[in-house]
Amino acid sequence: MSQPRTVLADLPPAKTWTNWVGNQSFTPGFAAAPRDEDEVAALVRSASERGCGVRVAGATHSFTPIVETDGLLLDVSALRGVVEADRGRKRATALAGTLIQDFYEPLWAEGLALKNQGDIDTQQIAGAVATATHGSGIRNTCFSGVVRGVRLVTATGEVRDIDESEPDLLRAAQVSIGMLGVMTRLELEVTESYRLTEQIDLWPWQEVLERWGELVHEHRHFGFFWLPTEASAALYNLASHDQTMADKCYVKIYDDAAPDQPDSAVEGRRTDRCYRIYPMVYDPNFHELEYFVPLERGPDALSAMRELMLRRAFTGGSCTS
Repeated sequence: MSQPRTVLADLPPAKTWTNWVGNQSFTPGFAAAPRDEDEVAALVRSASERGCGVRVAGATHSFTPIVETDGLLLDVSALRGVVEADRGRKRATALAGTLIQDFYEPLWAEGLALKNQGDIDTQQIAGAVATATHGSGIRNTCFSGVVRGVRLVTATGEVRDIDESEPDLLRAAQVSIGMLGVMTRLELEVTESYRLTEQIDLWPWQEVLERWGELVHEHRHFGFFWLPTEASAALYNLASHDQTMADKCYVKIYDDAAPDQPDSAVEGRRTDRCYRIYPMVYDPNFHELEYFVPLERGPDALSAMRELMLRRAFTGGSCTS
């Protein structure tokens, strides 16, 4: 067992914290990187005795000041790793600082995979869960929806396990934004391993709107980037095409691959293990807002956004994403 620092006064001066895109920055009163759950508990107890608030920084992927504090800021990246993969129960247990990409090989080795995920896989699982980080498609939930148990260090430094025997409390923990305590371990429901096949194309805006119902309901995953200008694709590192990209949609469709469908590395038509198809690589060169609207109002909301952004672009405003 490690010998944790037990009081905040033992900690070195805190350094300035900045998120991955650089739009959020602050200096906490105290900062620590605990090496295990015991050290987390000791630090939280010390903060409580001192009357300090506690926040936890994940992999810094939030665009909001969600972790800003003048109290104690914890970095739990040392609490990392898949602890167990249970094929019979279709469950995986991992420490809070485990990156999404850390699940891939341990689960695949047991014939398992994550049910759903977004296209960034360098987030810590506890942060992705606590903020309801999404995947895509209407058939599977986000990460928070597959949480079946959590272990927390509460405000008093006590360790508390929450599972399906306490459904109301578990639901609260699934998207807690850190308000219930410091998450140290999670159990997720996973699924049997599967492969995906992709279809990536540039489509006219009107075609996406006309096929909206089909695209949403008939495919495992459907999403797109609308590109208001020729420069838009570069912002997200999207593959270039030998055609005009302005006011086009970079459409991504993923479906389950048939058992006899061979793997393919053809760009835009790949077939491979699910976790090799989902991720994309982004440069930290943009700021992002996400809004939820009813699915049936999606086309109306997107059309209004497009009209607004095109007006800005053609009247001298800045419009690159």
